[in-house]
Parts: sequence; C-alpha cells; structure tokens
Amino acid sequence: MAALIRRGDGTAAAGRVPLNWPPIEAREGASHGSPERVPGTIFRALAVLYRRRHPDLSRGVLALELSGRLASGGIHYHLGTLRRHLSGAVSTVPPEVETAMRQILRERDGLREEELERALAASGIAIPPGDRTSAHVMVERILPLVQLWLHLNPGRSKRFLASRLASHRNRFASVPCEVSRHSSIGR
Repeated sequence: MAALIRRGDGTAAAGRVPLNWPPIEAREGASHGSPERVPGTIFRALAVLYRRRHPDLSRGVLALELSGRLASGGIHYHLGTLRRHLSGAVSTVPPEVETAMRQILRERDGLREEELERALAASGIAIPPGDRTSAHVMVERILPLVQLWLHLNPGRSKRFLASRLASHRNRFASVPCEVSRHSSIGR
C-alpha cells in the first residue's frame, strides 16, 4: 500500500510500506483508546529517534501520521493532543499511541522490535529504568483484589486497607504514597 507523507517544506513523498503489523484497535466504547496509561518517555524517545532519522519531516507531520494510524483502528485523537504528547507536555500516553509510534518506526526504517532499543542507544537516547514502567494502577485492575481482600477480612475497612498499602509502599519505595479521604474503591 502506498503512503503519502508530507515533508516539512510542504512537498509530498510517496512510499511503499508494509502493513503487516497487527492493527491498533479501540476498546468497545472507547474512541480515545485504553484508559490505561504508560510513561510517555519511551514514546517521546521513539519520536526523537524518528525525527533524527527523518529530519525533513516536522512534528506536525508525525502527529498527522499517528492520527491516521490510530483513526484506522477507531481511536480518534485531536492533532493538538498528539503534538502535546510529542512535545512532552503530557507525562503519560495511552499504550495504543506508543504502539503506533513503534509501528511507524518499524515500517519506515525497517527496524524489528529488538532493534529499536539498539537504535535508541546508538543515537544516544537513554531511557532510565524508572521511566519504563508506570506508577499508576488502573482501578479496573485492582478493584477485584480489593473486593477479595475485603471479603476475606470482614472486620476491616477500605480505609484500613488503603492505609496499610500506603504504609507498605512507603517502606519499600522512595516515592511517597498519598491516601485520599475521597477514595471511591467499591463504594
């Protein structure tokens, strides 16, 4: 399939790209992709690598490419939002956005997944280990565990569990954990 790419100077360049990567699809009822978020550090590093390899393409062109790829899977992002993701103004991104960026690099530059890490390192882009995992846990993932714990500990409250988790986290991590009075877990 031919793809039309606009360069930063406004001229067009057509190219053939393989479209054999798995499609990016929105969850049912989620036109903005997954509610889950991953750190945007890897996404931005991949975008920097792409821009270094294709200096004639602007960030806006890359945002257009991302938008088109996501839209083909039913995920609709405003171009301004994608530009903010690319600029680093947003600290986390949906996993589908990172996947789309990986696919663009693999297709345009012929890189396999394992080669992406080497290409990042070769271009001097380092991603600290702490920036590779998210500190956020989706409520949908933890809610069944909380409900099970409350079922197995009928004399304890949600507030007790939250305080205990915060205490354990603070003991083992350098990042402080806040417990909100307005928690809505399983109300």
